[in-house]
Amino acid sequence: MTQAEQKDSTLTWPLLPKMSWRHILRPVAAAVGKPQVQSVADNGNKVAPEPIAVVDKLDEALRSGDNWQYFQVPADYRGDQELVITVGTAANANIAIAIGANARVHIREQRWAQATRGQLHNEVRLQIGAGAQVRYSTTDNFSGSDVLIYRRAELAANATLDWYAGIFGAVTGAFEHRVELLGTGSQAHVNTAVLAGGSGQLVCTSRVTNRGRHTQGTIKQHGVVTGSAHLIMNGIGSIVRGARGSDAQQENRVLMLTPDARAEANPLLLIDENDVTAGHAASVAAVDQDQLYYLSTRGISKDVALRLLVRGFLLGILPGDLPAATQQALAASIDQVLQGSISSEGAAKHE
Repeated sequence: MTQAEQKDSTLTWPLLPKMSWRHILRPVAAAVGKPQVQSVADNGNKVAPEPIAVVDKLDEALRSGDNWQYFQVPADYRGDQELVITVGTAANANIAIAIGANARVHIREQRWAQATRGQLHNEVRLQIGAGAQVRYSTTDNFSGSDVLIYRRAELAANATLDWYAGIFGAVTGAFEHRVELLGTGSQAHVNTAVLAGGSGQLVCTSRVTNRGRHTQGTIKQHGVVTGSAHLIMNGIGSIVRGARGSDAQQENRVLMLTPDARAEANPLLLIDENDVTAGHAASVAAVDQDQLYYLSTRGISKDVALRLLVRGFLLGILPGDLPAATQQALAASIDQVLQGSISSEGAAKHE
């Protein structure tokens, strides 16, 4: 076996129910210069490049030459101001963030993009040190784009990650949010809100793998599908052998608003250990007609009532202290996607 064949045999594609990453992966447009990443609160903690090991075939496929951007939060860091990373939309980017032991930090990552030429490839790698407490907010707001974004976090012992992700727009492509609980006592809580509109074909996967003992992983996903969009929402909770005393829980809820919308909610539990707890819930349904009726009796039109319910369903699992400009932009994105695609006739057909 050649060296190249040996390397290929050690890498696998991440699990994606009912789909293939090779099927989703498309050629990318040539990057225009280096990706621009701005931070307003890193206090000069941008560090020199270090080799980052390839972990799987998706990681290998998304690598964009020397386009890695590196940031480091030092050990025992206590910062009141959040670390804001804004990714430019003209280039394919790879970002590595290292959080030192016992640090406490809030990281907010934003991507706002219009239509792109070719598929947009972005990858983010988080290394979270022992005892660190991280709040990670990611906002992806796309219009007419073809994207593939892979975010992966690895937690050491007793580290905690609270991840809030918003994915909005008429977009085609795939998102993989993956958490590896490596150290004993580490915890991750992944909350994802997805709005799929237009004629987009979107695959969203949240996966938490319990590898250390007494680890806890929770996944909560809310999705809304309108127009003729197709959403596949995967939740994967995995407890590997040796992760005794661990817990994996997940909830996946999807609302379909129009007759041509399609959606799948796929909850998976992969358990290879005894002495653990695990559970899941999933539903795909139309908007609650009783809620619509209640709002209509208060003089609110059905179109406005639907918008209010969708806002509450999606934004309700995102943090309430998002900057006002971000909240307004997300609300405007919801209204834009829903504009012209929701009608009281369409809602009635789903009763």
